[in-house]
Amino acid sequence: VAAMAPEDGARTAGHEDRLESAESARAFLDPLAARQREVASMYYIDDRSLDDIAETLGLSIGTVKSHLADARLRLRQLHPR
Repeated sequence: VAAMAPEDGARTAGHEDRLESAESARAFLDPLAARQREVASMYYIDDRSLDDIAETLGLSIGTVKSHLADARLRLRQLHPR
């Protein structure tokens, strides 16, 4: 089993890449309103379910979906293709 594990350097590099990706994603979401940013971060970066986000924040699933839709719309306005 130990022979199959990546070396410490590879494990560290992968971890650093994930941290940089998360930081970039958070910077991308930074212009959003606070609640939109919080919900979008939990959904897209932390990979949490709508149910989990709703429960954690004390919101209905419909409200969570609304915040995500508003966040996507705002991001499209800020970053047109």
